[in-house]
Amino acid sequence: MGEGHPPADPARSASAPDLPGPRSAGIDPAGAAPPAAPPAEPEPVSRVMLAGYLLVAVILVGWFLWGWLGLRQGFVDSVGESAGAGFALLLLVSIVGSLRRSRR
Repeated sequence: MGEGHPPADPARSASAPDLPGPRSAGIDPAGAAPPAAPPAEPEPVSRVMLAGYLLVAVILVGWFLWGWLGLRQGFVDSVGESAGAGFALLLLVSIVGSLRRSRR
């Protein structure tokens, strides 16, 4: 029939759809799962880091209140400005953390 097609597998029925099976999912065909590694213990958070988180939270709330009540800009503008500052800090922490981890 088609010269460019591979020969049909006689073990497969013609009506069975080509669904991912145990071989494609990385599971043992006998049904046994590979042994799971024990979960890694997360590093404890130091008191200095907790104090830093608290300081950043207080600064962001203060930034919001200063914009809303002190500068009399809108509530939504103040929320957006403080949320943007918080996300910028999260981005900075993420970049610094990835740089530190890559040096290990």
